[in-house]
Amino acid sequence: MITSRARTGALFLLALGLLCHPVFAPASPVNEGGDDVLVVADAGGNLLENHLFVTDAGAFYNVFRAGYDVLIMLSTDRGATWSEWGRAPRTAGENLFLHGAALTEGMNPRLHLLYAVESDNALTDGTIRHAWTPYTGGPPNWSESVPFAETGVSYWGGDLAVDAADYDDYRVYAVAVRYDGVHWAGLQYARSTDQGDTWEPSFSLADGQDGDFFVRRPHLAWGAGRLHVTWSWGDDSLGEGFTANGVRYRHATGFGAGPGDFAPMQDLLPADVGPENNPLDIVASSATGDVYLLYATVGFSSGGEVWRSRDGGSTWDPADVGTFDADDAMAHLALNDAGDRLYVSGVHRDAVGEGCRGQPVVQRGVVAGAAGPDFGAPMVFAADNTDQGIWETVVGIDSADSDAFGVAWAANASVCEPPAAWPMRFDATWRNDPGFPVTEAGFPVPLAEAPAGPLTAVQLDYRPQLELTWLDDAGYLHVTTHTGAPILGTPLWVGNPVDGNAVAVGDLDGDGVPALVVGDADGQVHAFSAATGALLPGFPVDLGTAAARVAVGAVATGAPRSIVATCGTGVHIIGADGQIEQSWTTSANISQPPAIGDLDFDGQNEIVVVESLRLVRIDPGDPVRTWSVLTGFTGITTPPTLTDLHVDGTIEASRQIVFGTAAGTVRAYRADGTSLWTFDSGVAHDVSAIASTFIRGAGAPGLQFAIDGGIYNLREDGTLWGGFPHPTGTGGRIAPVVGTVEGFSSDIVYGNVFGGAWCVDNFGNELDGWPLTFDDPILYSPVIADIDADGRNEIIVQTAGEMRAMDTNAERQSTARVHWGQWGFDAGHTFCLSNTDTPVVSPVPDDVRPTRIAFAPPHPNPSSGASRFQFVLPDAADVSLKVYDVRGRLVKAVAVGRFEPGGHVLAFDGRGPDGRTLADGIYFARLTVRDGTGRHDETRKLVILR
Repeated sequence: MITSRARTGALFLLALGLLCHPVFAPASPVNEGGDDVLVVADAGGNLLENHLFVTDAGAFYNVFRAGYDVLIMLSTDRGATWSEWGRAPRTAGENLFLHGAALTEGMNPRLHLLYAVESDNALTDGTIRHAWTPYTGGPPNWSESVPFAETGVSYWGGDLAVDAADYDDYRVYAVAVRYDGVHWAGLQYARSTDQGDTWEPSFSLADGQDGDFFVRRPHLAWGAGRLHVTWSWGDDSLGEGFTANGVRYRHATGFGAGPGDFAPMQDLLPADVGPENNPLDIVASSATGDVYLLYATVGFSSGGEVWRSRDGGSTWDPADVGTFDADDAMAHLALNDAGDRLYVSGVHRDAVGEGCRGQPVVQRGVVAGAAGPDFGAPMVFAADNTDQGIWETVVGIDSADSDAFGVAWAANASVCEPPAAWPMRFDATWRNDPGFPVTEAGFPVPLAEAPAGPLTAVQLDYRPQLELTWLDDAGYLHVTTHTGAPILGTPLWVGNPVDGNAVAVGDLDGDGVPALVVGDADGQVHAFSAATGALLPGFPVDLGTAAARVAVGAVATGAPRSIVATCGTGVHIIGADGQIEQSWTTSANISQPPAIGDLDFDGQNEIVVVESLRLVRIDPGDPVRTWSVLTGFTGITTPPTLTDLHVDGTIEASRQIVFGTAAGTVRAYRADGTSLWTFDSGVAHDVSAIASTFIRGAGAPGLQFAIDGGIYNLREDGTLWGGFPHPTGTGGRIAPVVGTVEGFSSDIVYGNVFGGAWCVDNFGNELDGWPLTFDDPILYSPVIADIDADGRNEIIVQTAGEMRAMDTNAERQSTARVHWGQWGFDAGHTFCLSNTDTPVVSPVPDDVRPTRIAFAPPHPNPSSGASRFQFVLPDAADVSLKVYDVRGRLVKAVAVGRFEPGGHVLAFDGRGPDGRTLADGIYFARLTVRDGTGRHDETRKLVILR
C-alpha cells in the first residue's frame, strides 16, 4: 500500500502551496513527466489539504478539500483516468475543513478522515469530527465519531496518524488546536484503540500561558516505535502576532496511552521576533530510528530546512540540518522504507515576484553520513504548463520503482486571482518513461550452448531472490542466481538431453532442501541437491533406453513429494533414495511429461499421461480408478493440463483434463474419462502446452495456448473470448505464460523461433512497446516472475544465444489462480492449476547467519488444507504467527514465543480454533517479530482451495 502516513512498499508526500511569497529562484527543475491528466475539471471551490493513497490492489485515492466539501477521487489505471468515488458526510449548513487522512489495509481496510465542522463560516464554532469508511466492495459507507468533546470549547486545525503496527490492533491518533474564547491556546490529543470506532478521553499536550500563548499547525507521525507530535507556537506579548513563531515537539512511547507516555516538551526553535518558524511535516523511520522535521524559516513560502534526530526524537543536533531548493516551503516529507532516502516537495517559481505562478516539484535527499540531509539532486516536476497558479500539490514516490513518482495539484491559468474553475491535475514519471519492458542491469547474459528445454525460476535457498535453471543442448544442467551468475558448481553434466525437457524441482524427503530432477534421452533420471549441487545417493536411476521425462509431486504415502517419470511405455514413482516404488505400463510410448493433481477431490493426487492415441489416468492408491481412454485424435502435442473449469467441482464433481493435438484442436475430458468438449481452431498446426488461469476475472478459469500464427484464450466451455486469437508471426508452438506485465490484470507472453515476442492483455490488446524482436530464435517458453524480490515481475527470455531479464514495471501476482509464470506452471512441472507455483524454501545453513528477517510464502499455496510457514531471524526475538480471515478475524495463533536465530518451519493444519476444517477462500498469515531494533511485521496471503 502506498500512503501519505503509513508508508509501506511505496511512499506518498504532500506539499501545500497556499501562500506565495518567494524569496529566491533556484535553478530550473528537470521535467520528468508526461501529459497532464484531469483528476476533476472543476471541484467547485478552493482545493486544499491534498492526500494521495494507493492500495496494494493498485487503486489510487486522491482526497482533498473542495470548497466546503471533502472530495475523494478514484483511479484504477495508475492515474490515466479518474472518477468521483465519494464525499465525506456533510449535512445542510455545515462547512467541512479537512485536516488529516489515513488509509489502512489488511484485516480492517479503512479510509480515515479528520476534519473541522462549522456553521455559517464562524471559525470559533468549530468541532473536530472523525469519519471512516471501508474502501472495498462499493461506494463509501461512513461511520462518524468525535475525538474531542468538551462543552463550551471549540477546536480547529489538527492532524491524523495511524500506527498500522498490526492489522488486527492498529490505533488511530488525532490532535487538534483548542480555542479558549480568546486565543488558540492549547493542543489536545486523543487516541482510538478500535480503528476509529470510539475514542478514549482526550487530554492536553500543551496549554496557554497568561493569555499570550497560541498554538498552530500541529503534525503527527508514527515511526521508530514512537508517536511524534510537532506544532507552531508564539507569544502575542512580543507584538508580532502570528509572525513570531517557534517550533515545539513531543514524542510518546507505549502507543500514547496517557500523559505519562509523552516525554517532556522540547523547544526546538524559539518564537523570536522576525523569523516565522513553522513546522510543515514530520516523518520517522522504523528501520533506522531517525526522525525528520521539515520547517519553514520565513513564513510558509521559503527558506525550508529539514532537521534530523538520530535517536527517535530524544535529542536534536543543530548541525544535522539540510536545506532544499524549492522556493515555496509549504511542503511535506516522505521517507522510503529503508530509511536512507528522503523526499521533499514544494513549488518552483520561474522568477522572483511571479506570485502564485509555478510548478509542483519534488527533490530527492540523501540522508546517509554524519552531515544533515543532502538535497543536491535536481528538482523534478510534472506539469506541462509553466504559466499556472499552484494552490495545492501532492506528490507520490514509488520506492519500488527507483524514484518513480506521481503528482496531483490544483492549478489555474491566472496568477493569484480566484479562478473561474478549480481543476485538479495529475501526472507521473511513468507516463514519460522509456517504455517497458526494460532490460535489467547485467543482462543479457551470453549462452555458450542453446537451451534444450524451457527455463525454470525457483527459490532454492532461504534468500528471497529466485534462481534460474535449465538444460542446454550439450547435456549440461545450469543453475544461476537472479543476476545470471552460475552457482552450485554448475554446469553439471546430465547426459544426452531430451528436446523440450525442463528441470523439475521439489523437496523429496521433507528436509527442506529441494532436489533438481532431470531426465535424459537414454532413460536415466538424475537428481541433484539444491544445497550442494551433488548427485543424490541412488541416482541416476536407469529406466530403459527411451527418453525419460519427469515431474515432481505428492503421489506416494509417507513422502512429501516423489518423482514421477515416464520412459517408453513405463510410468514410475521414484523415491528420494532413488528406489522405484511403483510402476505401470501403458499400451504405447509416452511422448510428454506427466501431470499430477487431485482429479476427484478425494485428497489424493492422480497421475495423467498421454500416448499418441490415448489418455491415461493412474491412481497410485486405487487401481480400480486407473483407466485409459481412446481419444480418437492422433498426434497429441501437449502434456495434459489438469484444471477445474467449473470451479471446485460444483457442476462436474471433478476436475478436467485438457490437451492439444497436431490438428489444431483442444480436447477437454472429465475425470472419469468421458469427453466434455472439443475446440477446433481451424488451423491445422500443433497446439502448444496449455495454461489455465482466471485471466479474465470470470467465475471459472480459461485456457491460454498458442497455435502457429496466433495466441488463443478460451472460456471454460471451450469457446473463444473476444479479442482472440491474437495474430502473431509464424514460427512454432511455444507455450505462452501468464502474469502481470503492465497494470494490474494478467497478460499473456509468447515467443517464436524467428525471435519475435508478443504480449497481449486479457482482452487481446497488444501492450505498448510490444512486440519485441531478438537477434536469435526463441526456442522455449519465457518466465514471468519476481526474480530479484523487488516486488515487481520480470520477464526472462532465452534465445539460442543469450538470456535476457526485463523489468515489467508491474507488481507480481499474489495468487496462483491468475498466474502461470513458467512452462508447466509450477516448479515441479505438474501442469495442474490446483497445485502451487510457490517453490520450496530451504532452512538457513548452519554456517550462514541471516542478516535480516525474512518470511517465505506459505507452502503449498494454494493449499487443500495443511500448509507450512517458514521464516528466518538474524537474532533471537519474540515471535507471533497468526492466521486471519479476510474480515480480520483471528483464525488461529500458530505460534507465540521466543525463537532463536536461524531458520524456522511451522506447520498449520488448516483448521480453526474449534478444530473444524477452514472453508475455501483467502486467508492472511501475519508474522510479528520484536527484537532489539523494534517491531517488524510481514503478511503473506494463503489460499485454501480444495
